[in-house]
Amino acid sequence: MAAAFATPVALAACDIDPPRDETPEQGESDAPLPQDDDTGLVATVLDRIEETRGVVATVASAPVVVALASRLRALHSAQTDLLGEALPDQEPKAGAPGGETTPVPEPGPPRRTLLAAERRLQRELVRAAGQASSGDLARVLASAAAAVAQELAADVPGAVAP
Repeated sequence: MAAAFATPVALAACDIDPPRDETPEQGESDAPLPQDDDTGLVATVLDRIEETRGVVATVASAPVVVALASRLRALHSAQTDLLGEALPDQEPKAGAPGGETTPVPEPGPPRRTLLAAERRLQRELVRAAGQASSGDLARVLASAAAAVAQELAADVPGAVAP
């Protein structure tokens, strides 16, 4: 269990550089350079984290998920703080790129709703880690996905705490 509580601290200790400014150096061609996709990727991930935080807040008072929701709030706060450093001048935007929106979870049992939202976020973090141009960002996103998985695994009924 101690490892689960240390995850936000370990995640906060990670450092990612802001996405590169792809401007030509003096003397280089004026041909446009490829856009660094990491800025949009980070913004999308921050949006997904915010959406998941909304689900956590919606179900957090249900007795069956109080402890897990508390740990997930701390984890998502650390993730948002860290990834927000890579986009200091931007606010997360609601919705996915291309005008798509993430489906609102169907009302249901709080535990099932929370777990479904967290699993969606974990898949998004894994996908984003695979798409990141920056190795540092890919590692941070993969660590964030692993942290979500760790919290969900630690919450399995009957699991033995180390």
